[in-house]
Amino acid sequence: TSVRTHLEATAGNRTTRLEAIHSDYNYVVGNSSRLYLQTNDAGNTPLLLDGDNATFANHVIVGSGSSATANADADNLVIEGTANTGLSILTPDTSESNVMFGTDSLANQARLNYSLNTVILSLATLSGSGQIALKSGNNSEAIRIDSSQRVGIGTTSPSSMLHLFRNDTSTSEILIENDGTGDSAISFRSDNNTDGNNFASIYFDANDESNNNTRYAKIRAFIEDNASGAEDGKLVFTTLIGASDNNQLILDSSGASFAGDITLGDTSSENRTLSLQTN
Repeated sequence: TSVRTHLEATAGNRTTRLEAIHSDYNYVVGNSSRLYLQTNDAGNTPLLLDGDNATFANHVIVGSGSSATANADADNLVIEGTANTGLSILTPDTSESNVMFGTDSLANQARLNYSLNTVILSLATLSGSGQIALKSGNNSEAIRIDSSQRVGIGTTSPSSMLHLFRNDTSTSEILIENDGTGDSAISFRSDNNTDGNNFASIYFDANDESNNNTRYAKIRAFIEDNASGAEDGKLVFTTLIGASDNNQLILDSSGASFAGDITLGDTSSENRTLSLQTN
């Protein structure tokens, strides 16, 4: 047996109804009971309690005191306060906290997650082509992480694991600063362990007159001898001459080898101190 009970209040042409639908005279909101608040404004039902669920038709405002108006794209749930105001997600120690983002076609497209077990706060896209963008001043994109985990700073399409981009007449500079007494360093490491192999490089690229990217110089590190306890390394300095690579300087276990002439001092005057030339 179903019973419908309601209270109505009418003011002018506006009617507000609080109605309960229950089975077997059980007013407890459960699997077979519903309680809803309805107005006659276009048949709106602002609040529906159905089983274990509460459905709000439009907006939920918690608290008051702010003079600001919530953005129309994010005003379904508004939390206001006259002092510090916030939202907490609390779980047992063995559980995780989540905020999910989805659409009609895919309910789980992105997630903000925290796990006490791993002590990791993660922001993730869950589709194969998902990307993450961080924006700063004036909603300008600052950092992009693409679906291949490449990181771009100043670019929306990174082409390497770390891609820094700037379109400016000023110098683009990377600063590694140690405010203490320790060293500042850059390390290049590879698991390569074969004699003669190039395992690390620094490239110097710019455009030619037709705006084609050109590698004008490079510094490469090689394994000369990988014998444990007697390891030897080699550095090769290469420049482009006549559109061909030339190894100008090689530093290895035998010393320094130069491809051409060696000149020290001012060669334009009598202040020349040393000039070594090849035949």
